[in-house]
Amino acid sequence: MQVKKHRCATVGYKAIFSLTALLAGGLGTAGWMTGAAAQNRPVFEAQGEFVPDVVLVSFKEDVPLAARLGAVARVGLAPDPSFKSNAIARLRITPQGKAAGVTVASAVATLKRDGTVRAAEPDHIYRLAAAPNDPRFSELYGLNNTGQGGGRAGAHIGALRAWDVVTGSDQVVVAVIDSGVDYDHPDLKDNIMKDSAGKVVGFDYVNNDADPQDDEGHGTHVAGTIGARGNNGVGVTGVIQRVKMIPLKAFDATGAGSASADIASIDFAIQNGAQIINASWGGPIANQLLLDAVNRAARADILIPSAAGNGGDDGIGDDNETLPHYPSSWNTVAPNVISVAATDNTDAFTGFSNFGAKSVDIAAPGGAILSTVPTSMATDPANPYDIKNGTSMATPHVSGAAALLLANNPNLSALDLKSRLFKSADRVQAFNGKITTGGRLNLSQALQQLTLTSPASGDVFLSGSDVSITWDSEGFTAPHFVKLEASTDGGTTFTTLADRTEDDGEFTTSTLPLSNNLRIRISGVGDTVTDSSDASFSVVDGSIQLVAPLGGEEFEVGKRVLLSWDSQGYAKDGSRRVKLEFSRDGGQTYEDIFASTTNDGQEAWTVTGPATTQGRIRVTTVGRLEFSDESPSNFQVREAYTLEVTRPAGGEIFREGQALDIAWTTSSSVTGNVAIDRSRDGGATWETLFPSTRNDGTERWIVTGPTTRLGRIRVRSLTRPEVSDTNNGVFQVQLPSLTVTGPRAGSRFLANRDSAVITWSSTGLGLDSRVNVEVSRDGGLSWETIAANTPNDGSAAWAVTGRAATNALVRVTSVADSSIQDISDVAFSVEEPTLFLVTPNGGETLRPGDETLIQWSGSSVGVGTVDIELSTDGGATWSVLFAGTSNDGSEAWTVDSAKVKSARIRVTWNDDAAIQDASDRSFAINGKASGGGGGGRPNQGRTPVRRKIQR
Repeated sequence: MQVKKHRCATVGYKAIFSLTALLAGGLGTAGWMTGAAAQNRPVFEAQGEFVPDVVLVSFKEDVPLAARLGAVARVGLAPDPSFKSNAIARLRITPQGKAAGVTVASAVATLKRDGTVRAAEPDHIYRLAAAPNDPRFSELYGLNNTGQGGGRAGAHIGALRAWDVVTGSDQVVVAVIDSGVDYDHPDLKDNIMKDSAGKVVGFDYVNNDADPQDDEGHGTHVAGTIGARGNNGVGVTGVIQRVKMIPLKAFDATGAGSASADIASIDFAIQNGAQIINASWGGPIANQLLLDAVNRAARADILIPSAAGNGGDDGIGDDNETLPHYPSSWNTVAPNVISVAATDNTDAFTGFSNFGAKSVDIAAPGGAILSTVPTSMATDPANPYDIKNGTSMATPHVSGAAALLLANNPNLSALDLKSRLFKSADRVQAFNGKITTGGRLNLSQALQQLTLTSPASGDVFLSGSDVSITWDSEGFTAPHFVKLEASTDGGTTFTTLADRTEDDGEFTTSTLPLSNNLRIRISGVGDTVTDSSDASFSVVDGSIQLVAPLGGEEFEVGKRVLLSWDSQGYAKDGSRRVKLEFSRDGGQTYEDIFASTTNDGQEAWTVTGPATTQGRIRVTTVGRLEFSDESPSNFQVREAYTLEVTRPAGGEIFREGQALDIAWTTSSSVTGNVAIDRSRDGGATWETLFPSTRNDGTERWIVTGPTTRLGRIRVRSLTRPEVSDTNNGVFQVQLPSLTVTGPRAGSRFLANRDSAVITWSSTGLGLDSRVNVEVSRDGGLSWETIAANTPNDGSAAWAVTGRAATNALVRVTSVADSSIQDISDVAFSVEEPTLFLVTPNGGETLRPGDETLIQWSGSSVGVGTVDIELSTDGGATWSVLFAGTSNDGSEAWTVDSAKVKSARIRVTWNDDAAIQDASDRSFAINGKASGGGGGGRPNQGRTPVRRKIQR
């Protein structure tokens, strides 16, 4: 198989991932990397080597556990119970999955298509590539290079000068993710982080235990460069002499480690308060889940210096622009990553160090670095120190430098640290185009800072007036002096203001030239520390300054506000005029208030709407736009304070116990709670119903007595006591009552025939209330229900039933309160329907052709129709004379029958055929009736007999 350096040659899905600990290859005769390929370097293949049968996965945040487990089971995977992480899951192919042919490749491909999965990756392996040792150096040139070993004096990070300012702090925490650390090493043990019980704070993610002891040697060497204990009379010293380091073992004794171990180590560092994570390892595969962990560290404000890499198997450094190296190549996407290249003791790039104009940030000593090694692995256990090469050795110089900056200023963020390290780097001509900063780490300059604080961007000063130039100074030993310069072209060229003045933080001058593009530069005398204004300010021959409003005020639409300003120099000329403008969006846009008004320093303005919380005023000299000033912060314009009670409107009648929704409206400017009062005397006096309620426009009140005809409601703002309103008219509060209004006195109803409408009126019960309606047939001694729980709408229909009564009454009662009721004042009657034939009723003699009047009476008269029939056989059979004639009590009949001795008449009510009556006796036609009695007299003045036909 042909293998190209750092390039991929696919072998199925399996690939070898170079996760180097970033040691350089072999040493030349002088102890430095030569152009020849180093021995025992890993071979880089395809897409990276990974742990067999293991897959890493992270799920989308909103995916429930059941769905996650389902996705895993479908692929033939099961969680690895030994791996603990809140961010990712480490999954193993189950025996059943293997039997079904599941591979890492197929599992990753399947998971990436699953909608519950955010990312899936193989568990890539990282390796620590060991390099042969040169004879040890007796001095640490990276910290202080005096030319020892053939080096160039000054090619160092300036640690001695930095230590004049600060040597370290036990409050700074650095995590070392590596092959572990010999935490018992005599030069490291006092700088290892321990818990309150004296136990090392760290973890071994290779063997999954809490003992991060180093069995490879690389991590101990890195830790020594970062923070070997200084000034203890033992061995060497780290860049920071006092620090707390968290040892995290993610690489085994062969220098191999997994992405899952690196991810877990980063999360451990986050959880245990690390401020810096040293990553002296890397490789060509961009593992998404590892990047996620790096970004979690960024959110925790943790800086991650990371080795840029040591080239390929030829031992020659590569360009990371074309052959990326991770995590260092994430420096362009993860703001907390610093990619570190390696230099030698002459300030030259080592032959093995990777580079990249954008992908590598800064260089640091990394060739032939003397540091600690595990006592158990040292050639001489009494002298456990050795020399190693690599960007792995350069990276801890940057980590230690960042830690020392934090020791001096704990308030620095990860981005602050990165900015200081980059800004202060010693520029080396040969590094231009090879790394972003073009420089090598300079710790002493990173500690020494000059920061201009004024004049600020946009400041305007009157020519000849005193201008105070101020700055902050950090990291210098007294006495220290600075040089001050001014630029009128935005920083392109500078002229001297003060060649040498004391570094006391302030310098006052009145000689700044006229310019709208002024900047200041400050430089340390005798050093290279410098700072310049971030933006320009102005010195002018006149000025105008707004006096009011300056921000924070509150104005009401429609009110008058006094705008005031002050002008100097040219702008103060009495002939000048000014323009006044108003902004509602914090100064982004302006509208004219006065396009041109006298420059007398004040102008009254009637505030206009709409409301805004971002109001500003700008005043400008007409004809000289540079003479302008605006409110430095926003003021508020609010609508006029309004409050209106909308319910009750007035004229209503409410009963005690009724629910009334009091309603009101307010302008948006009326905020906070309101109080609600009520009056019983038209507003002369008030009592509080609700002392404080939400200003949401409504409040329910259960109406209380005593009764009144002059009720009113008032709503008032608690935050603006002057803002209140009373409803427009008075309302009434009454005790609830019912009054029966029908049936009227003397009304009569036919039982089982008529329908009656019971009517009543109510006060204070409300149309949503309900009543029971009852009838009494004995003057109120007993009652029967005719409508139960019926709406209180004032009427109820009653189909009249039951027995007759001459003293009937109606009672209406509130369902909610049975004490609220009324009974008819006068009685009405209920009658059974009757019909009585009056004439002819027997004994009469009628002749054919005579017209006679058939008459009847009874309670049914006047209702419906009747049938009138004639019998000529004494009532045995009947024939109809009049069918459906009006039931008005009489009907004219012209006798047309022949001679009949036993005639009779029958009248039947068509509404109820059982209601009928017939002649009591027979009458005769054309002759004397036979068998009759009474001698033919009409049946008048007698009590008729009611007969019913049984059907």
